[in-house]
Amino acid sequence: SVVGEVCATDNDEPETIHTRLRYSILEQSPAPPTLFTMHPTTGVITTTSSQLDRELIDKYQLKIKVQDMDGQHFGLQTTATCIITIGDVNDNLPTFTRTVSLDYEVQHQVTLQIGVANEAPYTREASARSPTSTATVTVTVKNLDEGPECIPPIQTVRIRENAPAGTRNDGYRAYDPETKSSSGI
Repeated sequence: SVVGEVCATDNDEPETIHTRLRYSILEQSPAPPTLFTMHPTTGVITTTSSQLDRELIDKYQLKIKVQDMDGQHFGLQTTATCIITIGDVNDNLPTFTRTVSLDYEVQHQVTLQIGVANEAPYTREASARSPTSTATVTVTVKNLDEGPECIPPIQTVRIRENAPAGTRNDGYRAYDPETKSSSGI
């Protein structure tokens, strides 16, 4: 895809080798993989990959060189910086932060306010009514017997080397979420 075009001018006599310019990218930051290329005579910058992801890197900086004398090593040159800002597209699916939202031990009832509206915009100008209709729903959470939980889920248990067989260690602990106790487990 075309990203853009850079343009340089040379004040020497037009239509001579002194005004034949060659463009090139010297450096890309952040560094590789190389994601952009530049046409040597037109200065058009294009993408070389579809790996652009705004959520990972939202801006690239290119150090660009333009050289006269058709790009020969003895030609005069200058550099410039080109900043490419990556635009956002809807390329990430929504995800729930919690997959379970009901727990009797945390909350016995949950009250929801549910709203509904037409997809098309509401056009009645004189009406004082809201274009959204709402209803209140109360959810009563039932208590279920959950299994034990390990809090924290990763625990360190230490035992001395060469401990005799049958040595008891109170290391790893689990708790009943209803009683917050480890007795009976």
